[in-house]
This record gives sequence, C-alpha cells and structure tokens, in this order.
Amino acid sequence: MYKRAPGIVEIVEKIKDKTYYYIGLENRSRGYACRNKYIKKNIGANNYSYIDNKQTRTIITEGIIDYISLYQKHLNTVNYVILNSVNNINKVINDKILDKKDILIYLDNDNAGNKCLNKINEYYDIRDRRWEYSKYKDYNEYYKNEGYKEEEEKINKKYKKEAEKLLNEKEPKLKLKQKEKNYSPTM
Repeated sequence: MYKRAPGIVEIVEKIKDKTYYYIGLENRSRGYACRNKYIKKNIGANNYSYIDNKQTRTIITEGIIDYISLYQKHLNTVNYVILNSVNNINKVINDKILDKKDILIYLDNDNAGNKCLNKINEYYDIRDRRWEYSKYKDYNEYYKNEGYKEEEEKINKKYKKEAEKLLNEKEPKLKLKQKEKNYSPTM
C-alpha cells in the first residue's frame, strides 16, 4: 500500500474541450512538476522542489515518481530535493539549501544522472546510492520490481513476531475455542 508523499497534489487542467489529470508537486518558483501515465510537463516556471522534514539527512532525486517511491522507504525521516530536471542542480547548489552533512543521491542510471552527480560532488560530500538499484534505470523501476517486496517482508516479519509473542505469553489475551474432533470443513 502506497503512503501519500507530502506535497503531492492532484492537478486538473482543461485545454479547450479536454480535461487532463496529473499528480503534481509544487516547486520553489511556485510552478508545478506534473506527471501522468502519458505526459511529463511543468505548469509555470520549472525549478526544483524541496520537502523539509527538519532532518539532517537529505535525499536528492530526479523526479516526482522516484520521490514517491523513495518516500515509501524513508517516509519523513529525511528531507527531499526533487530536481524535476537535472538542469536544476545549479539552482540547488546556488540556493545553498543543503546541509553539508548527509546527502544521499538517488539519480537515474544514465549519462544525465552521472553528469549531475559529478556537478554536485564538486560542492558537497555525497553518498551515491545508485548501487542499490544498479540493474534498473531509476529507483522507481527498482521499487516496482523488487523494493515493495522488501517492505512487504518487513511488515510480515513484524506481525509474525507480534503473533508469536502473543502465543508465547503465559496468559494469552485471546483464547481459541477447541474444535470438535469430528468436524470437517466442506469444500
């Protein structure tokens, strides 16, 4: 189950007689990065988006979809910089919004991602996390194929431990009724 990432809104745009629906994320220029299954676009000025969760660790990623997938793993335990285009990396550097301590990079595994990584590495000590999804184009592709399974396994382990704890208590809170000996379920 996806958790709604902060800042994500639904945008409805009417052009002539057609209506378009997007998920959107407001950027630093009060424009919006918009995405749906078919279209990637900006409404208003293009800039990066910043989600400040008052944390010391910051994740930098390229786009809104990767942000949503990363949020499923990290929730509000980190700040997020969503570039909305690798061309916005200079704006991030010039605005000096990054704490120099703990910066995790989750860019795409392509030439544009490499160039952006090299640029930010000139100004900050960073930790490139692309090894986590090196077989995939980006973090979202990894998450769709493997990442959600890890989250599901963590949840199942947590509930299994809780159930085992209840069963091992001296006086369990729930008492199960004994089944009759000659009971057989119908198929």
